Amino acid sequence: MAGLGFLSDAQADATCLATSLGPIIIYDPADSAPRSGLGGISVTCTYVGLGTVGVAYQIQLSQGFSNNYLARNMRFLVTNSLVYNLYTDPAYSIIWGNGGSGTAMVSDSYTMGAGVILKSYPVYVQIPARQAVVAGVYLDTINATITY
Repeated sequence: MAGLGFLSDAQADATCLATSLGPIIIYDPADSAPRSGLGGISVTCTYVGLGTVGVAYQIQLSQGFSNNYLARNMRFLVTNSLVYNLYTDPAYSIIWGNGGSGTAMVSDSYTMGAGVILKSYPVYVQIPARQAVVAGVYLDTINATITY
């Protein structure tokens, strides 16, 4: 009886998944200073192959309801909006977007062996002061996309 065998050069890539947590910010239109908060995006990468693999990715955030990176809006009951934005830095100077239109993406790269690596990235949120809004729960939907 003869045995059959073969060799393969196939290499499995790491797979990565993002999850996020947004902050809850209590906003008061009478405040003279902007309100700020901190959220986060976690990226979990898993590799089950042999040896090591290079992992490189970019994280972009969508525009949300406003369809405008430079002036995102949260909504309450469709007709009420509250301007805010998401930033990559604690100085609130770099808007987190898709890398175009005055925005930036967050990038990372590393080498990993078999297993799981969890990386966390802060999302800085700021709501400008003195917006005349009605009381309510304002929400937006932001999609995080990882390109790797």
